[in-house]
Formats: sequence, C-alpha cells, structure tokens
Amino acid sequence: MTTCKTYELRVKSKEQLEGLLFQYKTELAELRRQQTQRPSLPTIRTVRKNIARVLTVMNEHNRAAIKQFYKGKKYLPKDQRSKQTKSMRNQLTRFEAARTTEKERKRIQTFPERNYTIKA
Repeated sequence: MTTCKTYELRVKSKEQLEGLLFQYKTELAELRRQQTQRPSLPTIRTVRKNIARVLTVMNEHNRAAIKQFYKGKKYLPKDQRSKQTKSMRNQLTRFEAARTTEKERKRIQTFPERNYTIKA
C-alpha cells in the first residue's frame, strides 16, 4: 500500500473521502488479522497514517464549511474565534477605552486643562 497524498485528497468530495476511509479501515482490519500469523507487518503503519490523512482533510472541509456559514454573523463558535492570549482577548476595544463617564465629563468641563506660556 502506498501512501496517499494530502493534496490529492483535498480535491475529492466528501463522499469519495468517506469511501476511501471505509476502504482503509477494512484494509486495516484485514492486516490486523494477518498480524496474528506474521508479527511484523510494516504496512499497518502506512494504512493508519492514510486513515489519519483522510480524517484530517475531512475535518478541514468541515471547518471551512462552518467558517463560510458563520461569515458576517455576530457570534462565532469558540473554535472559530481568534486565538490570542487571554490578556489580549480581555483588553478594552478602542471604542470602550475612549468612552468617559458622566462624572469624568463634568470634571473636565469644570476644571479644564490649564495652558501656561513661558516668557523668554
């Protein structure tokens, strides 16, 4: 069994990928049965890696479809949100940081900043 190439898997449809996955899983089961007679079967590793590749591509397709579905919506699923540090996620936005309270506005209006000129 040769390894399947990921770039070849990416162009296949969901049904083709599911068929390949079923084929690889049945092949793996057959190899597991053969392993009882011959303890050393190196092809098991390649089949397991092929299954992992197919599952990875299927997950990529699913994530892309979810991303397209939620594009432009107000809320995103947690796994689709931007991955930053917690402190960066919790920072105030520019709009929130620029806002002032009523008390602050009154204080600024009552006691404006004083500008002094220096005599040369």
